[in-house]
Amino acid sequence: MGFEMRSELLVSERLYGALLYLYPKKFRAAYGQQMRLTFRDACRVAYHRNGASGLLALWLPTLLDLLKSALEERARQGELTMLKGPLMASAGPLTIVVGALILVEALSDLVQLVRPPFTETLWEIFHFQTAAMSVAVMLPAFTGTWLRYKAAAGGLGRLGLILNVAGCGTFCLALSANFLLDALQLLKHPTGPNYTMAASIVSILIGHILFGIDALRYKLLPRWNAMPLLVGSLFFLLTMPKLFIKSNSPEYFALELTIASLQAAAVGLCWVLMGIAMMGQRPAHEAVAA
Repeated sequence: MGFEMRSELLVSERLYGALLYLYPKKFRAAYGQQMRLTFRDACRVAYHRNGASGLLALWLPTLLDLLKSALEERARQGELTMLKGPLMASAGPLTIVVGALILVEALSDLVQLVRPPFTETLWEIFHFQTAAMSVAVMLPAFTGTWLRYKAAAGGLGRLGLILNVAGCGTFCLALSANFLLDALQLLKHPTGPNYTMAASIVSILIGHILFGIDALRYKLLPRWNAMPLLVGSLFFLLTMPKLFIKSNSPEYFALELTIASLQAAAVGLCWVLMGIAMMGQRPAHEAVAA
C-alpha cells in the first residue's frame, strides 16, 4: 500500500513539474521550486485524507488554475502579443499539416481494414502518434485562424471561430485528463474525458460550419470559400448511413469503421484545401497596410 501511494505521488509531482514549463522561464526560476514543494505537500495531505479520489479532486482544479495563470503570466510579459503575428501567418500552413495528418491516419485505417500491413500493436502506436501530432498542431492553427479572420467575419463567423478554439482547447484538456487518470491509475475506463472529447469534436465541426457560412457570404478566403463549410457538413452527412443500418454482425462493424475512416479522410482533405486557400491571402492587417 505504501509503495502504491509513493508511486502515485511521484507521478503527480513529475507531471506537475512538467506542466510548470508552460510558465515563462523567469517565472519558473523565481517560483517553480516553491510551487513544486507546495503541490507535493498538498498531494500528500489529499491522499492521506481521501486516497486516490482525494488526489483526483486536487488535480482537476489545479490543472485548470495552472493553465489559466500560465497564460496570464505569458500575457503579462508580452509573449502572447509577440506570438500574434506568427500565429496569423502560420494559420494556413498549420491547417494543411492538421489536414494531412488526419488524412494519413484515415487512409491507414482503411488499409488496415482491407489488408493489414502492420501488427495490431504497431498500428496502434502509429495511430496514437499521428492523432497526438494532429491535436498538438490543431490548437495553434485554429487560434491563428481566429486571430486572422475575427475582424472580417460577421457575428456568425466569429462565433464559429470561437467554437473552434474553445472546442480544441477543451479537447486538449480532456485528453490531458484522460492521460492523467491513466498515469495515476485512478480509473480503468474514464468515460467523462471521452464524452468531453466527443463533444469538443462536435463543437469544432459546428464552428467550421458557422465560419463557412460567413466565408461564403463575405468571401473571406481568396478561393474555395466553401471549404470551412464542407469540413463540418461532410462529417455529418457521412454519419447519416449509420443511422439506417443497425446490426451486431462483424460485417456491420467493418462498415462502421469504413464510414468513420471516410469521414476523417473527407475532413482531412478539406482542411488541406482550406489551408492552401488561406496561404494565398495575406493577413487582414497586412492587406490594410498595403
